Amino acid sequence: MMKLPVAADRSPSSRRASYLLRAAVVVVVASVLGLGCDDSSGANDPDVEIVGQDPDSSDSDTSAETNTPADTLTDPQDGVDSKDLTPEWSPPEPSLFDCTSLENALPGRLSPVPLGCITDPSCHETMIVGHRSFGSGSTAPENSRAGLRAAIRLGLDGVELDVRDTLDGQLVLMHDGSVDRTTNGSGEVSALTFEEVTALVLDLDLADGDFGCETVPSLAEAFELARDRLFIHIDCKTGRADLVAQAISDAGMLDQVIISTPDFARAHLARRTVPEVMVQVRPDTAEAVETVFVEFSADLPELFEIDDPLLPAVEARIHAGGRKALVNAWGADIRAVINDDFAGYSEIVDRGADLLQCEYPLFGLRALGRIP
Repeated sequence: MMKLPVAADRSPSSRRASYLLRAAVVVVVASVLGLGCDDSSGANDPDVEIVGQDPDSSDSDTSAETNTPADTLTDPQDGVDSKDLTPEWSPPEPSLFDCTSLENALPGRLSPVPLGCITDPSCHETMIVGHRSFGSGSTAPENSRAGLRAAIRLGLDGVELDVRDTLDGQLVLMHDGSVDRTTNGSGEVSALTFEEVTALVLDLDLADGDFGCETVPSLAEAFELARDRLFIHIDCKTGRADLVAQAISDAGMLDQVIISTPDFARAHLARRTVPEVMVQVRPDTAEAVETVFVEFSADLPELFEIDDPLLPAVEARIHAGGRKALVNAWGADIRAVINDDFAGYSEIVDRGADLLQCEYPLFGLRALGRIP
């Protein structure tokens, strides 16, 4: 079990209370704004057919928020004392991954799960994926180098990153269509040049630590940080899946990166460009899962993103095809923050998930017994 260094100048209980307060703020804001989990990134692309999605839905819609009924957020499991599941823990020391950490070399992969597990049907380890690098922003800025450093140093299996293309056709990490929410700039990513976007400073008021050096990263920079350390799950926010596939190939990361696409068209475009590229699809019904098997035949997507309520009905089919299921653990994240109850993560695993995408990935690691 990996031990997490904590700050010497603040008590564990003080840091824990501060972290949970920030996390609760993020949960409330994300729930109001619909920022908790990603859905289809192609909802506003008129040229791309979105399979299994309401055409009126938007990029900020968060279907995973309904994964956990409201009553489970306030009541412990029947017959289980939630306090038994939550021994004392402390948030990580920011100097592990903030700007003050840059003088220290990054370690190799610290996760005990092999990088190749994600595509190996014989590997049955559960994997924890940090949403937008290291989650909600209460630890490090989303889609940031600091988030990647945190994921590496704290032993995550992989990270989800949002990728968009700039005015001059370069790829950067950015969730929203505009840079307004997460940087000191303004404007649409697609209307700004690569140089303009990557000069912007990431805005973060929620986390402890020094993040003043954090500017918008390029996808190439993310690849170099993650190489041989993390698998990357790219949420393809651009219709140019061909650019993303080519970038993966050019970086020599074909065995370490998966492109998550909201539609068949984008997955096919990526594979036409680079046949060896790994893709993920997001079917939202049992019938849509069967459609994937027909549409892709012998060349199935490597990963299926499945809503938690649908998982029991389709996990056997996915696993029989030699593939794995990723679930957004937003409901378990909320339950952990509000109730201090970490059992929700294990319950998703029991329903058949292979990968949990977490806003609070340290909570997921705790639920798996990988950190205290």
